This record gives sequence, structure tokens and C-alpha cells, in this order.
Amino acid sequence: MKNKIASFGEIVWDRFGNSKTLGGAPLNFAYFCAKFGCDCAIISAVGGDELGRAALAKIAEIRLDARAVAVLPDLPTGVVDVSKGSDGLPAYDIRRPAAWDEIGLSEAAAEIAAGCGAFCFGTLAQRSEASRTTLFALLKTLSPSCLKVFDANLRQNYFDAKILAESLECADMLKLNDSELPIVHGLLFPRKRAELRDMAEEIAEKFSLKFLACTLGAEGHIVFSRGEEPAMGLPEPVEVVDTVGAGDAFTAGFVSAILDGENAEGAARRAAKSAAYACSRRGAIG
Repeated sequence: MKNKIASFGEIVWDRFGNSKTLGGAPLNFAYFCAKFGCDCAIISAVGGDELGRAALAKIAEIRLDARAVAVLPDLPTGVVDVSKGSDGLPAYDIRRPAAWDEIGLSEAAAEIAAGCGAFCFGTLAQRSEASRTTLFALLKTLSPSCLKVFDANLRQNYFDAKILAESLECADMLKLNDSELPIVHGLLFPRKRAELRDMAEEIAEKFSLKFLACTLGAEGHIVFSRGEEPAMGLPEPVEVVDTVGAGDAFTAGFVSAILDGENAEGAARRAAKSAAYACSRRGAIG
């Protein structure tokens, strides 16, 4: 039986100048999980516009379960303008309004959440009260054995201490990168820490996390697992074409491996290979 994974949040078109690709962290995560043989569903919303129809067609093409993707005729499908920042990393301009700000609690969403082995969510879809309310209603319905994955995915100013703390209280796993870790720690703890390892361990302990995975860019990754020594690794050698979606691919590799019975170290190895694959191509979703 395939591992069932649900991913909650935004569906967007990433625009790179005159070109565009379908994305959004939740969709990217589901796409890469499906590549590892998982049965993946996306819980989101698109507009009743041309971009919405194109998004649904692409989701069908990549064989994700779209039963819980609502079509909202009065709202546009999400769009993000992506450019390269001065540090060489992607910079995002997330447009409003967007259909994914109004994700409702449908029967399909409830059915998917109740039957999944892993449920992934982030901060961005919590920028609206409507989608945030639906998210927390679904989190309450998850099986105790379901791996609840919080991918911080900090964007613009769409997060605060309350969103981070309440999300972590529901989570078994936190995924973030080395730029996000000091921000998350700084919002949650009054005492500053100089070392990333100390920050990660304090967060993991406070929220009783099973796993905390932090990607370190060219330095690789470090994964904290309850009761085990941290697992560190270097990135897989690859010619980098585009880093968009690499973090989502890492999360997908890790989560799918855990569901397959791997320990944290083995899951981190799969995650690193998945991230390298994402970096070797233009756009997260092919």
C-alpha cells in the first residue's frame, strides 16, 4: 500500500520574467513525494481563471490527488514574481488577492486528512484567517500516528511568533533553512544563541519534536532526531541550474523515507539526493 501524504497550502504560478512555472511549497512537496512512490493529495484553492484551469491540468498531468483543490470563481489563482536577490538566492513577491487565501473545510479535505500518514503545512497559507482556520480544523482530525510536518518557509512578513508557536505545538517535525532558524528562534526565545545547533536543539526540546531538519545551502544539512545524535551531511555534487524548490524536495525526500521506515540519517541521505535533483533543473515541477 502506498504511503498517503497530504499537503496543505498555496498553489501559485512562479513568474520568472516572461516565463512561468507552477509551484508553491505545498505543491512542490507533494510533487517530489509522488516521485518516491507516495500517494499525494493537495489541499488548496485556485481561481476560476485561465491560470486556475492550467494549474488543475498540470496537477492532473503529474498525478496528484486534486479532490480537495477548490475552484473559486471570484478570486484569481495565486501568482508569485520570482527574481534573484543580491545574495544569489530567490526573492519572492507574493501577489494578493489569491484563491489560496480562502481554503475551505471541504468533505474531500477532511477525508484526505483523516487517512494520511503524513501531513505537511507551512506559514504562508496562514496569512489569512480563513485558510488558517481550515488548517487547524484539519490538524485536529489527524491520526495520532500521522507525521505532522511544519515547513516554516518564511516569506515576506506573513509570519509571527504566534503563528510559529501554534504551528510547532501541532507538529512532529520542523523543516527550515539556516537563514530561517535564527529568525524562528529569535521570535520564540528571549535568550539569544550564537550557534545554529544550540538554536535547533532548544526549539526541538521545547516543542517535543521528533525531527528538526535544517538545510545549510552549500554546507549541506543537519538533522536532529529525538534520542539520536545529529545527522550531518554535505550536498550531493551537481551543476546548479535553479534552487527554487530545492528545500521542498529535501523535505519530500526526508518525509517519504521516514514513512518507508528509514531512520533520520538514512532519510537525510535521500533528502540530499532529492534536493540535488531539484537544483539540476529549471523550476521545481517539470
